[in-house]
Amino acid sequence: MRLRPVIVTLLLLPALTVACGKLQGEFALRRYNDDVYRKVSGPFECAADEEVQWSYVFSKVTKRSDIAVIVQKKEIGWVESRSNLDYIDIEKKVIHGTVKSFEPGEYQIIILHVEKKNEVLGRLKFFVYEEGNAGR
Repeated sequence: MRLRPVIVTLLLLPALTVACGKLQGEFALRRYNDDVYRKVSGPFECAADEEVQWSYVFSKVTKRSDIAVIVQKKEIGWVESRSNLDYIDIEKKVIHGTVKSFEPGEYQIIILHVEKKNEVLGRLKFFVYEEGNAGR
Protein backbone atom coordinates (compact mmCIF):
# COMPACT_ATOMS: atom_id res chain seq x y z
CA MET A 1 0.00 0.00 0.00
CA ARG A 2 2.91 2.39 0.50
CA LEU A 3 3.77 2.18 -3.18
CA ARG A 4 0.55 3.90 -4.30
CA PRO A 5 1.46 7.45 -3.03
CA VAL A 6 4.87 7.16 -4.71
CA ILE A 7 3.29 6.19 -8.05
CA VAL A 8 0.76 9.05 -7.84
CA THR A 9 3.56 11.52 -7.07
CA LEU A 10 5.63 10.27 -10.00
CA LEU A 11 2.65 10.58 -12.34
CA LEU A 12 1.89 14.16 -11.25
CA LEU A 13 5.48 15.41 -11.22
CA PRO A 14 5.80 15.94 -15.02
CA ALA A 15 2.54 17.89 -15.12
CA LEU A 16 3.69 20.15 -12.29
CA THR A 17 7.07 20.67 -13.92
CA VAL A 18 5.51 21.74 -17.21
CA ALA A 19 3.13 24.18 -15.49
CA CYS A 20 5.91 25.68 -13.38
CA GLY A 21 8.25 26.06 -16.37
CA LYS A 22 5.89 28.21 -18.44
CA LEU A 23 6.89 31.84 -18.88
CA GLN A 24 4.46 34.21 -17.20
CA GLY A 25 4.33 37.93 -16.63
CA GLU A 26 2.30 41.08 -16.19
CA PHE A 27 1.76 44.30 -18.12
CA ALA A 28 2.49 47.69 -16.61
CA LEU A 29 1.98 51.21 -18.01
CA ARG A 30 3.61 54.58 -17.51
CA ARG A 31 1.98 57.75 -18.77
CA TYR A 32 3.52 61.19 -19.25
CA ASN A 33 3.04 62.41 -15.67
CA ASP A 34 3.75 59.08 -13.96
CA ASP A 35 7.00 58.51 -12.10
CA VAL A 36 6.60 54.73 -12.05
CA TYR A 37 4.99 51.95 -14.05
CA ARG A 38 1.61 50.76 -12.77
CA LYS A 39 0.31 47.19 -13.18
CA VAL A 40 -2.63 46.84 -15.52
CA SER A 41 -4.75 43.77 -16.21
CA GLY A 42 -7.50 45.12 -18.46
CA PRO A 43 -7.91 47.42 -21.44
CA PHE A 44 -6.72 51.02 -21.27
CA GLU A 45 -7.49 54.17 -23.25
CA CYS A 46 -5.29 56.97 -24.51
CA ALA A 47 -5.54 59.95 -26.84
CA ALA A 48 -4.01 59.78 -30.31
CA ASP A 49 -1.46 62.46 -29.33
CA GLU A 50 -0.58 60.82 -25.98
CA GLU A 51 2.49 58.64 -25.41
CA VAL A 52 2.09 55.62 -23.14
CA GLN A 53 5.08 53.43 -22.28
CA TRP A 54 4.30 49.79 -21.55
CA SER A 55 6.32 46.94 -20.10
CA TYR A 56 5.76 43.21 -19.86
CA VAL A 57 7.58 41.96 -16.75
CA PHE A 58 8.32 38.23 -16.58
CA SER A 59 8.01 36.70 -13.13
CA LYS A 60 10.64 33.97 -13.53
CA VAL A 61 13.24 33.55 -16.26
CA THR A 62 15.69 30.64 -16.17
CA LYS A 63 17.24 30.88 -19.64
CA ARG A 64 17.34 33.02 -22.76
CA SER A 65 14.12 32.98 -24.79
CA ASP A 66 13.16 34.79 -27.98
CA ILE A 67 10.00 36.87 -27.65
CA ALA A 68 7.84 38.35 -30.41
CA VAL A 69 5.82 41.49 -29.78
CA ILE A 70 2.90 42.13 -32.11
CA VAL A 71 0.53 45.08 -32.10
CA GLN A 72 -2.70 44.49 -33.99
CA LYS A 73 -5.49 46.88 -34.96
CA LYS A 74 -9.08 45.72 -35.15
CA GLU A 75 -10.54 46.27 -38.59
CA ILE A 76 -12.92 43.63 -39.97
CA GLY A 77 -10.56 41.22 -38.19
CA TRP A 78 -7.27 41.78 -36.36
CA VAL A 79 -4.59 43.24 -38.67
CA GLU A 80 -0.91 43.41 -37.75
CA SER A 81 0.09 47.02 -37.24
CA ARG A 82 3.62 46.66 -35.82
CA SER A 83 5.88 43.82 -34.78
CA ASN A 84 9.38 43.20 -33.50
CA LEU A 85 11.54 40.48 -32.00
CA ASP A 86 13.20 40.76 -28.61
CA TYR A 87 14.60 38.42 -26.00
CA ILE A 88 14.62 37.82 -22.28
CA ASP A 89 17.20 36.10 -20.10
CA ILE A 90 18.25 35.87 -16.47
CA GLU A 91 19.53 39.48 -16.51
CA LYS A 92 16.81 40.99 -18.78
CA LYS A 93 13.31 40.08 -17.59
CA VAL A 94 11.37 43.00 -19.10
CA ILE A 95 10.11 43.80 -22.61
CA HIS A 96 9.35 47.48 -23.31
CA GLY A 97 7.29 49.29 -25.90
CA THR A 98 5.52 52.57 -26.59
CA VAL A 99 2.03 53.45 -27.74
CA LYS A 100 2.60 56.60 -29.78
CA SER A 101 1.24 58.01 -33.04
CA PHE A 102 -1.52 55.44 -33.42
CA GLU A 103 -4.66 56.32 -35.35
CA PRO A 104 -7.93 56.12 -33.39
CA GLY A 105 -9.23 52.58 -33.01
CA GLU A 106 -9.05 49.35 -31.01
CA TYR A 107 -5.66 47.63 -30.65
CA GLN A 108 -4.02 44.78 -28.81
CA ILE A 109 -0.43 44.03 -27.78
CA ILE A 110 0.43 40.33 -27.95
CA ILE A 111 3.55 38.79 -26.37
CA LEU A 112 4.59 35.46 -27.97
CA HIS A 113 7.15 32.83 -26.96
CA VAL A 114 8.91 32.07 -30.25
CA GLU A 115 10.50 28.76 -29.20
CA LYS A 116 7.12 27.39 -28.08
CA LYS A 117 5.51 27.77 -31.53
CA ASN A 118 4.48 31.36 -30.78
CA GLU A 119 2.58 30.49 -27.62
CA VAL A 120 0.68 33.56 -26.37
CA LEU A 121 2.17 34.71 -23.06
CA GLY A 122 0.28 37.95 -22.66
CA ARG A 123 -2.34 40.10 -24.35
CA LEU A 124 -3.42 43.66 -23.56
CA LYS A 125 -6.15 45.54 -25.42
CA PHE A 126 -6.23 49.31 -25.68
CA PHE A 127 -8.30 52.02 -27.33
CA VAL A 128 -6.93 55.13 -29.00
CA TYR A 129 -9.36 58.03 -29.32
CA GLU A 130 -9.10 61.35 -31.14
CA GLU A 131 -7.90 64.34 -29.15
CA GLY A 132 -10.76 65.86 -27.19
CA ASN A 133 -12.95 62.73 -27.44
CA ALA A 134 -12.16 61.13 -24.08
CA GLY A 135 -14.36 58.16 -23.29
CA ARG A 136 -15.08 57.71 -27.01
